[in-house]
Amino acid sequence: MRRNGEHDVLIVSWEYWPYRGGIGRYLHLLAQGLASVGLKVAVLSPFACKLEGASITRLEWKLSPGRWWAPAAVLGLIAALMTTRPLLVVLGDDLATATFALTHRLMLFQRRPLRHFGLILHGTEVLLWRYRGLRWQLRRLLLRPAYLGACFACANSLFTAGLFRDIVAAPVPVTVLGGAVQLTTQRADAVNRDPSTLLSVCRLIPEKGVDVVLEALAILAKRGKELSYIVIGDGPDRARLQQLAKDLRLGAQVQFWGNVEDDVLEEAYARAAAFVLMSRPGSRVEGLGLVFLEAQARGVPVIGARAMGIPEAVGEAGILVDDFLSPPAVADAIESLLDDPDLQRRLAEAGKERVRNLTPQAMAKRLLVVAREYGCLS
Repeated sequence: MRRNGEHDVLIVSWEYWPYRGGIGRYLHLLAQGLASVGLKVAVLSPFACKLEGASITRLEWKLSPGRWWAPAAVLGLIAALMTTRPLLVVLGDDLATATFALTHRLMLFQRRPLRHFGLILHGTEVLLWRYRGLRWQLRRLLLRPAYLGACFACANSLFTAGLFRDIVAAPVPVTVLGGAVQLTTQRADAVNRDPSTLLSVCRLIPEKGVDVVLEALAILAKRGKELSYIVIGDGPDRARLQQLAKDLRLGAQVQFWGNVEDDVLEEAYARAAAFVLMSRPGSRVEGLGLVFLEAQARGVPVIGARAMGIPEAVGEAGILVDDFLSPPAVADAIESLLDDPDLQRRLAEAGKERVRNLTPQAMAKRLLVVAREYGCLS
C-alpha cells in the first residue's frame, strides 16, 4: 500500500515538454500514460509542463547542461526524492542520469535506500558510448554505475535496444516501449489539404536530411512539378539550409517557419499532402522518429528513410526510401506518392489505423509489466 505522500513513479529528465524535441514529448506522453492507469506520478525537470493534470506532481529543477553537478541540481534532486519518496525513479536522459549517479551516493542516509530505478533509452545517448577521447571516457566512467545498477532499461525501438546491447553491453534487461501519440489531437479529415505541399518537422541539424529533400524538390521542379515545402523547427543548420534553397532557386517554394505554437503546427499538418523526413546516421541517430507517428495520427501520408528506428515508426503505413542519401531517389518517392491519390488515401487510412493503439496508456502498461517483473512496483 502506498504511504502518505509517497509516489509510485518519479520521472527525472533535463528534457521534458514544453522543451522542443522528441525526448521531451516522449517522456510527457509516458507521464500522462502512467497517471492514466492510476499511478501517482511526479516529474522533475526544468521544463516540466505547467499544464499537467492534477494527477501529476510537477517539480521545477535547477539543472543546466554545463552544470549537471552543481549543488543546486544535486540538492534539487535530493529534495525531490525526499518529498515524493518514489517507489521507482525513471531516468529520462543522460543529464538526469549523470546527476542521479552523483546524488545516489549522497542518499545513503535514507532509512530506505533507493534501489529501484530504470532507464529510458532514446538512441543518441547510447551511440555516444562509442566515442573515443578523455572526455568520453570520463563520461562512461560517470554513467556506468547507473547503467549497471538499473533494474531495467526501456528503449523506444528495437533499433535502440540493439544499440544498447551491442555498445554498452551492460547486464541490464531491456524492453521495447515503442512510441505513442496523443490521439485527441488528430485531424482525421483535413479540409484544407493542399495536394502540392510537403511538410517536415524537426530540429534543423544535418542528420535530419532536409538538404536532401531540398535537392529532391529542385529535381522535381525540372520535371515540371513545383511543390511547396514547409519546414517547421529551428537549429544550427537553418542558415545553411536557407542558403541551399536560394542556390537551388526554389524561391517561395520553401518556407522556414521556425518553432511554432501548437495551433500553427496543427494548421501545417492539416495543409500538407505528405510528411517527409530523410534522417541519416551521424553524431545523432533517429531512435524512433515520433514525428512520423504524429503525422500518421493526423492522416498525413509519410515518407522516410529506411534507416535506424524509422521503419519501426512508419511500419507498413508509409513509403521508405532505401537510397535515402540520393536526391533523385527521394524525388521519385515524393512523385510516386503525390501522383497517386489512391495511394495517398490508403496510406493515410493505414497510418491512422496504425497509431490507434499507440496510446500513452499502452506505453505505460508496457513499462508497468517490466517494472513489476523486476519488483519495482507492486
